[in-house]
Amino acid sequence: MISNESDSSATENLTSSSAGGGSSKANYWRSISELRGEAEFNEYLDREFPVAASEFPEGVSRRRWMQLMGASLAVAGAAGCRYPKETIEPFVIRPEGRVPGENYERATNFELAGRVYNLLVTCVDGRPLKVEPNKAHPSGAGTDAYAQASVLQLYDPDRARGDDGFLLRKSRLKEDNGRRFEVDWSEFDPVGRSVVEASGDGAGFAVLLGPTSSPSLVRMVNALKERLPQATVCQYDGVAGDVMGRATKAAFGKQSRQVLDLEQAEVIVALQAHILGTDRSMLSNAVGFGKRRDPGPDNKAGMNRLYVV
Repeated sequence: MISNESDSSATENLTSSSAGGGSSKANYWRSISELRGEAEFNEYLDREFPVAASEFPEGVSRRRWMQLMGASLAVAGAAGCRYPKETIEPFVIRPEGRVPGENYERATNFELAGRVYNLLVTCVDGRPLKVEPNKAHPSGAGTDAYAQASVLQLYDPDRARGDDGFLLRKSRLKEDNGRRFEVDWSEFDPVGRSVVEASGDGAGFAVLLGPTSSPSLVRMVNALKERLPQATVCQYDGVAGDVMGRATKAAFGKQSRQVLDLEQAEVIVALQAHILGTDRSMLSNAVGFGKRRDPGPDNKAGMNRLYVV
């Protein structure tokens, strides 16, 4: 049998005797620099942990000190987060069904890049706060990140300033080097009026629009066409392009918008079409597609199949 015996001289004793007696206690250290007592480490300790920072008043334990400090911080935080004092005044003519301080829902529509969202917006005292899909609407399938973020537009600081600052005018002065300055609608009106009057019957006047289904915008465009019959009105979809418009016009004689009922489809073939991502009907498509993806016994119609090319 071979036994290995360690040399006692090779063992480093990390304990030190106290100055007051023969009892010893472990000398703990956090780094080699602290163990060696280097000056740089001592300076670091002085910066991070100032002298007397850990000392407590005489007769106060560490536990009691932490309790007092925690209570003080809690009181200070509560005082700093209180609502400002406001006077609650009753409605002179209170709207039917409205109770001050209680939330209520209103149905609305939101359009982005030709895609219409049918939403329910939760409001408190006239302030919209939360967006949810309008399940009562046939196309109120759901919401995405754009619909959820749309409510933040109402709290844009630029909107709070009123009409001023919505328009920018490029300076024609050479010393301004093409800088743009804020103007209001009163300065824009004579400029816009002069452009319309100079165009005569509208020849050479063009309007570029994105895809829209807004009746108000369509009515404004029709009024412009009556005033300028020779004006050119163009629509361009910078997100989805005009492939669908040209395809439906070739197939049906006019530009149309496809509406898919994927819940009834057994096999789905997508040819360069992101029907679950960027399509205008992606929310309703996702709902219909998801209803056929349940492998459980409740799915009587069976699983569907999706092929993407």
